[in-house]
Amino acid sequence: MDSDRSVTYEEERQQAYKRQTNVGKQKLSKMMIVIVALLEISAMGGMAYLIYLIYFK
Repeated sequence: MDSDRSVTYEEERQQAYKRQTNVGKQKLSKMMIVIVALLEISAMGGMAYLIYLIYFK
């Protein structure tokens, strides 16, 4: 490897960030987190409704 042509990991990461090559992955993971959170809230609501039906009716 030539010492003039070698690029450190940090420099390569910064260049990739400038080119925004990983924007899709960031959006996808944020979307997945939101979807999982909504599913969890839905599951808690369903369980609360079942408890209401079983114990309070």
